[in-house]
Amino acid sequence: MLADMIASGDHYLNEACATLGLRWRQVYRRLANEQNFADLMNEAQEAGLEVRRARLDAIAKGDEKAGSSGDWKRDQLIIKQAHWMLEKLHPKKYGPKVEVTATNHNANYAMSDDPNEAARQYSELVKR
Repeated sequence: MLADMIASGDHYLNEACATLGLRWRQVYRRLANEQNFADLMNEAQEAGLEVRRARLDAIAKGDEKAGSSGDWKRDQLIIKQAHWMLEKLHPKKYGPKVEVTATNHNANYAMSDDPNEAARQYSELVKR
């Protein structure tokens, strides 16, 4: 029942616990101690977050069934708040993308395909 409520996208864990009359500390303890329960709840959270993301898309398109108010400023606020929550709950999927840029200061230098040789070459480069 708890997992179903979270997977529906209508409740976060603390809200679902309160609705069902569960003590959230006991649920968190179970999450820490029971791997099967933790896996089930992680799957439910993933599903719930995807439902929320789809709802945001619908609100952005003006769908009143999804919760669009018809006022673009209010809808923008709803979307920003929900997107912020998605970023916090699952930063790898919904957070800002991290861009890594590497620069080769020695353009004539090529790393070996052999991991041991590549490690030796890297340590020489770091010493420079």
